[in-house]
Amino acid sequence: LYWLAISHGAVSQSMPIVTAYDTLGEEGLRVSLVATKAKAIFLDSNLLKNLINPLKDAKDIQFVVYNAGFGNEVKQSDIDNLKAAHERLTILSFEELRQLGESNPVDVVPPSPDDLCCIMYTSGSTGPPKGVMILHKNIIATRMSCKTLMSIFYSLTI
Repeated sequence: LYWLAISHGAVSQSMPIVTAYDTLGEEGLRVSLVATKAKAIFLDSNLLKNLINPLKDAKDIQFVVYNAGFGNEVKQSDIDNLKAAHERLTILSFEELRQLGESNPVDVVPPSPDDLCCIMYTSGSTGPPKGVMILHKNIIATRMSCKTLMSIFYSLTI
């Protein structure tokens, strides 16, 4: 739920997102952060400790936003250790980020169909993870395909 809110917020500002799943490990995360020159990362609080090594090379990261909801226990020691290892970081909970947005609203910056929406990293079976670039028009085409297929399925079940 929270990652989807982060995604919608980024899209509302024409900011592409990058997905790098924890199953890629620290090296996969490092590869995705360095290759995309990401400025911010959102993750579950239990993964904060896993950022210390990848961020040694991913120097463009300035903001870390962590999910503290739905039973994600936040360990202050994980936040303190990350901040000590990377003093440049601004570390916020999702709720703190939400409050900042609420008190500092900005106008929507809608994307165009050909703008980059997402770089989705896959598990690079023949080497390091690879990023698949997805444009906004690809997302819309997929959504409309699903709508069409669901309409067909629904008409067959009645």
